[in-house]
Amino acid sequence: GSYSDLYPDSDDSSEDQIENSKNTWSCKFVSSGGLQLLLEIFNSGILEPKDQESWTVWQLDCLACLLKLICQFAVDPADLDLAYHDVFSWSGIADSQRKRAWPGKSRKSTAEHGKGLHIPRLTEVFLSLVQSTNLIQRLINVAYTYDNLAHRVLKAQSDHRSRHEVTHYSMWLLVSWAHCSSTVKSSLADSDHLHDWLKKLTLLVPEPAVRHEACNGLYKLSLSGLEGGESINRSFLLLAASTLLKFLPDAQALKPLRVEDYEEDPLLRTGCKEYFWLLCKLIDNIHVKDASQKVSPSLSLTGSLQTTLLDLDALARHLADCIRSREILDQQDGNIEDDGLTGLLRLATSVLKHKPPFKFSREGQEFLRDVHNLLFLLPSLADRAQPKCKSHSARAAAYDLLVEMVKGSVENYRLLHNWVMSQHMQSSHAPYKWDYWPHDDVRAECRFVGLTNLGATCYMASTIQQLYMIPEARQAVFTAKYAEEIKHKTTLLELQKMFTYLMESERKAYNPRPFCKTYTMDKQPLNTGEQKDMTEFFTDLITKIEEMSQELKNTVKTLFGGVITNNVVSLDCEHVSQTAEEFYTVRCQVADMKNIYESLDEVTIKDTLEGDNMYTCSQCGKKVRAEKRACFKKLPRILSFNTMRYTFNMVTMMKEKVNTHFSFPLRLDMTPYTEDFLMGKGERKEGFRDEGEPNVNESYEYDLIGVTVHTGTADGGHYYSFIRDIVNPHAYKNNKWYLFNDAEVKPFDSAQLASECFGGEMTTKTYDSVTDKFMDFSFEKTHSAYMLFYKRVELEEENGKDFSFDVSPDLLEWIWHDNMQFLQDKNIFEHTYFGFMWQLCSSIPSTLPDPKAVSLMTAKLSTSFVLETFIHSKEKPTMLQWIELLTKQFNNSQAACEWFLDRMADDNWWPMQILIKCPNQIVRQMFQRLCIHVIQRLRPVHAHLYLQPGMEDG
Repeated sequence: GSYSDLYPDSDDSSEDQIENSKNTWSCKFVSSGGLQLLLEIFNSGILEPKDQESWTVWQLDCLACLLKLICQFAVDPADLDLAYHDVFSWSGIADSQRKRAWPGKSRKSTAEHGKGLHIPRLTEVFLSLVQSTNLIQRLINVAYTYDNLAHRVLKAQSDHRSRHEVTHYSMWLLVSWAHCSSTVKSSLADSDHLHDWLKKLTLLVPEPAVRHEACNGLYKLSLSGLEGGESINRSFLLLAASTLLKFLPDAQALKPLRVEDYEEDPLLRTGCKEYFWLLCKLIDNIHVKDASQKVSPSLSLTGSLQTTLLDLDALARHLADCIRSREILDQQDGNIEDDGLTGLLRLATSVLKHKPPFKFSREGQEFLRDVHNLLFLLPSLADRAQPKCKSHSARAAAYDLLVEMVKGSVENYRLLHNWVMSQHMQSSHAPYKWDYWPHDDVRAECRFVGLTNLGATCYMASTIQQLYMIPEARQAVFTAKYAEEIKHKTTLLELQKMFTYLMESERKAYNPRPFCKTYTMDKQPLNTGEQKDMTEFFTDLITKIEEMSQELKNTVKTLFGGVITNNVVSLDCEHVSQTAEEFYTVRCQVADMKNIYESLDEVTIKDTLEGDNMYTCSQCGKKVRAEKRACFKKLPRILSFNTMRYTFNMVTMMKEKVNTHFSFPLRLDMTPYTEDFLMGKGERKEGFRDEGEPNVNESYEYDLIGVTVHTGTADGGHYYSFIRDIVNPHAYKNNKWYLFNDAEVKPFDSAQLASECFGGEMTTKTYDSVTDKFMDFSFEKTHSAYMLFYKRVELEEENGKDFSFDVSPDLLEWIWHDNMQFLQDKNIFEHTYFGFMWQLCSSIPSTLPDPKAVSLMTAKLSTSFVLETFIHSKEKPTMLQWIELLTKQFNNSQAACEWFLDRMADDNWWPMQILIKCPNQIVRQMFQRLCIHVIQRLRPVHAHLYLQPGMEDG
């Protein structure tokens, strides 16, 4: 219990204290036999489960503590500073986050501790105590603690740290021991359990942190001692690499999970990312001469260490086949990353660094084309899944593989140069905008598309998004037949285009200007700078849709059309008077109302007509007493409410907004407001019901699916919507909501609906300088719900259902043509691609046998990339380096200078675009100086072509 005093964690520990701590530790514990006692406890297996049922949390905690103590007692006092972070203060955090607690002590040099791994030495006492023991087998057993592990224990967060610690300390002790004694690697190589042990640690551990710890330990174990003279270290590295390669099919079989494949804890699952990282590291450090021959039995102390031939060329060909045949699993924007594809690409890069014949063969050139397609093959309407590499990690790995494949190979470089050069020709793309960065305009991660606000069109955007997110409305718009004789035909066409864009586009938002130009309201075109009432626009839009065709009329009536009846029941005769009124939205009073139920009560309240206000019966013609009330006779599938947030103040004669608190439920029961409930059969005469009466089994319960919020005042403000996804079954089942705020779309927590939509007051703290205290300050919220959308609960749809939409082939072709151009731009205007181009234009030519032979070709690629693409980018931090590279390439190649001037003499695109139209002064100056530099470079050899004798000085 005294080691915490001997090794304080504070940064102010002095050098003398540290040295005294080392000496005291060595004397008190190592020489006293404490280490021997701990080793006996560990070797006895007391802390391991005897009945093979499962590990318990208590056992894991104790085992982790025991291993930590053994590591602390076993480390050589001279290397305590080296082991401090990994043994005394290790907490599982990344190396970059660790704070050095022992100042003034530098780590041992690379030469002292083997290949830069910084492995501390162990004491002679420890090494003598562990001779002829089964400690190695014990460490192998406890490094993987998942056999027969109960699921409840696996998911318990309390013992997650214990499993992490057990793996860390067992691997640390094994690595340090192997660094001090070659018998450890020999024993591991002779072990019958090595194959299963490596497979478990690299692939089967279900926790990424523990898997990373295990692979990091195996990396140090395999690479330790390579700088020494013992061949056992090189043999073990080759054995480890060849053994891991046997697990390649298992690693490829581990597929990434989709979000809907797991519900609770996505972290606890097997993975192959760490496996590929370890295998790449081992392949990187293998010497070709070791890999090209079998390992001699004499390299093992026991004479049994042998490995099969590691044929790097065959491995490269096999990896190429694996990459080609792998199904497309990567998803856009990193939502799902295919670690298997990324690992295969990185492993192929590591193998090709050893220059196998495959790299320079015809098959290698075909594979080069395949890798290029992994990055740049554009998706199309027929094949939307392309390209195979979409996530950042997979694309970066593919770029690294391309670079490795062209290093040292002139033919490969020429091929890749031609493919890349074609991407930076004027004819290969539409003219780029200046300060262009497609990633700012990419579709939201939630895969919904917004609508650009053209000034004051938020009311329109909110209406369109609410309609679009109702699957029946979306399908009805898509399937509507366009004809010359229909009403509002241009509005229908633009609405179909807008819906197609919202569903299929890869861009962030759609510009609705064409829709606004064709849409008329009150016989006037929409003024994009004029704010309108959303309810009025919503009613006007669905009315126009209703007038387009009979099919659309039926859809609108079914979805939004309801009927309210005003019933007058005579108390003095048997007559009942009823008038029906159709509605698309229900007006809800907000002033002096607490919630929507009170507002609906106000709509359907019973009013007695008597005395001077008696009712004249339409059939009897006599004054009678009567009861009058409104009822919902027919309820639509989508029930929309307009909260009456705007009132007219008769005192000020001004329009005002009501900001009081008004709540509404996620599930609304409309039964108490229906005609069946309010008007008993006894109050009606036969034949009272009409043929349009709804089904008696129809549900009167409604789920909230959309809220449009207005923020601001009655004179002006802003609309935005919260919408529940009822199209995607998984999203519907899990109650996924999204915020649609013009061009921005992002997930929304439905638990925040009350604070965001109910209005009322909010309280904040404000400082009062008089009392010198913070006081509570309350004020009304200016944002509250303005329109509500409820969907009837259908029992068969409780878990959602799949919807398919019939979109016009012409519209799909139109939008996918735009998508392909946009995705091509997105692939090119990207920092990883810029880095790849820098390598292709600067460092790779120097690796070729004759760099001068490709100088013109390289200068063409650099110039075309910079002037056609790079200067248009909004983010170009390496601009200066590129100009310096161009200057250097023009200095080294007269042919490049002549090509540059000839190109501009034949086509004035570059000087026109850059000198005349470019808004960036720095870019214009750069181009001007580059042109002058090239002219000056050519002047000594070209002056006689343009100047008469004697004119050079004048």
